[in-house]
Amino acid sequence: MIIETKRLRLAPLKSFDNFKRVYSDELTVKAWSKDEITEDKLKEKFEKKTEHWKSYGFGVYEVYLKTGEFVGLVGVEKENDYVKVGGLGLSEFHGKFGLAVEAMQGLLKYSFDHDIARELIAYTYETNIIPQKMMRYFGGYLYYTNLYKGERSLYYKITKQDFSKMINARFK
Repeated sequence: MIIETKRLRLAPLKSFDNFKRVYSDELTVKAWSKDEITEDKLKEKFEKKTEHWKSYGFGVYEVYLKTGEFVGLVGVEKENDYVKVGGLGLSEFHGKFGLAVEAMQGLLKYSFDHDIARELIAYTYETNIIPQKMMRYFGGYLYYTNLYKGERSLYYKITKQDFSKMINARFK
């Protein structure tokens, strides 16, 4: 279940140390969560992510440069009655080299090619612009909003059909 792109290798989540690195990165977490993450909550979250792999055969991936350097996490997970997609990168790689786009494209392609879902949901805060741009880049569209802890949350839907059209149009 390794996903390879031109510059990246995505491997199923196994390292608590890497998981903790991402969730301990203040700039990364600030954009993603308004909740404090304690060590116990982090361990519980990691256990849930690894159990998800055992239950469904897909989940969160650790993202590495092909040189072996860890850069972040991306994942596709069943949640309630939908399948969500998302990612968090170490802040030292934010805005550099298009790594997040490459990792997400690899994950989306794999997810749709292996029929994990016909559509995927991504959500972010209204103030977090980069994930919104990325979802639109991959053919996603805004389909739902709500308030969470006083901040507007945006939910994007990416369908297999819209993703395929985008890939065909951009990468012929």
